Amino acid sequence: MKIVLPIFCGIFIINQTFAGSFFTNSAKECYADTSGINSFWFCGAQSESCSGKKARKYNRKHWYYHGEYFEHDGIKYWCCNGSGSGSGTFVESSAWAYQAIRTKELTNGTCNYIVTINICGQVTGTPCTKPDKCNENTVLRNEECIFVCEGTSAFESYQSNTCVDCPTTNYQGINEDFVCTKCDPELYFFNKKTKKCEPKENFTQYPKSALKKCFMCPDNVYFEQCVFYVSGKQIEDAEKIKIECKLSDE
Repeated sequence: MKIVLPIFCGIFIINQTFAGSFFTNSAKECYADTSGINSFWFCGAQSESCSGKKARKYNRKHWYYHGEYFEHDGIKYWCCNGSGSGSGTFVESSAWAYQAIRTKELTNGTCNYIVTINICGQVTGTPCTKPDKCNENTVLRNEECIFVCEGTSAFESYQSNTCVDCPTTNYQGINEDFVCTKCDPELYFFNKKTKKCEPKENFTQYPKSALKKCFMCPDNVYFEQCVFYVSGKQIEDAEKIKIECKLSDE
């Protein structure tokens, strides 16, 4: 008995999908993906090829210009300086631009301002002109770093950064803001304790004759002691008061 064993010849068809590659040229002017139907991305005007790979008629071709991007495998590729008349460069970045703080040196101080820097390296922003931090021994006043007034000098006004001589008298003095304060002599005295102009009725009233004798006193400290003295009150250093206020023995 002859046994015939059937032999089945199977034909195996292997579908091969060639893994494509994603590449660029040395200048990163273009990118290409050769998997499946080839795709090309160009930054600005250039020949339709990338790193020696020519884009065929049936391939996908995309052109991008400055500030535009394409995305591949979750990565963004931005076109820098590409235009309709010339090629640019692709740069990888998740965002087109970011912000940064710049510091500018000014006279006697510095200031900070914000700039926007895109991934192509272009910087935009308006430099500051007014200081927000002053160098040592200077203070920020009226948006300017200045040296403080010294001795008996003070600022001429709140709006001015000019120092003027401002010795303390019955009618003027340096207030808490280091501004020279001048009082109306008909209505006010300068109070050296509060550093303000205050109505005359707030002060102890003295005879006009005593006030008249003490007008030569160099400041209100001597003036007050002088008035006490000529009003018949006992004070220390009477002889010094007489000398400083130029009192006569009459």
